Amino acid sequence: MEALGTLAGGIAHDFNNLLMGIQGRASLMAMDLAPDHALYEHVRAIDPTLRVLLSSGYALDGQAEAVLEKGCSGFIQKPFTLQELSNKIRSILD
Repeated sequence: MEALGTLAGGIAHDFNNLLMGIQGRASLMAMDLAPDHALYEHVRAIDPTLRVLLSSGYALDGQAEAVLEKGCSGFIQKPFTLQELSNKIRSILD
């Protein structure tokens, strides 16, 4: 019985490692996808906790607002300073 428990624990551990790899890759894929891209919803389905910061030269009340409705966590208008970016990321992660 002990051997069976060890085997089951090993399988669960390996499965968790596979899932973490998938989730990590979903986060990397989201970095290159605009929220209005066809694959965006599929990536969010893999990781619903994914937080996306939209960076655009468009004003928030224009095209950017329509994109934000697709599930972005925040918006920062270009150009921005490193401090502004840092503050916006911190507010999204908190």
